[in-house]
Amino acid sequence: MAISRIYFVEAIWYNRLQETKKELYTVQKEIIDSDTYRKIKKMNREKLTKFILQYGDELLGEQVKTIDLPALEAELSKIKGIGDKRLKEIMVVIEKFLDV
Repeated sequence: MAISRIYFVEAIWYNRLQETKKELYTVQKEIIDSDTYRKIKKMNREKLTKFILQYGDELLGEQVKTIDLPALEAELSKIKGIGDKRLKEIMVVIEKFLDV
């Protein structure tokens, strides 16, 4: 009798676990639609790499902050000890770093 009771309890926990898994899968946000998934499955490595990089760029594009370079230059020029020549050198470095 004790053994059947253990199996009964295990069956209940197993059912709860399956229900929890279903809830987790239904709550998750759909990242890509089914058409895109089918296209991805057919891609070779090169196309997939391009797709992933483009997708990542789109995600980052939503988070990118912009820098107002003229305003930055004006603020840097206010710092004591930085003249016009040094300011231009600093701005060149900043523009090179930002690929402007």
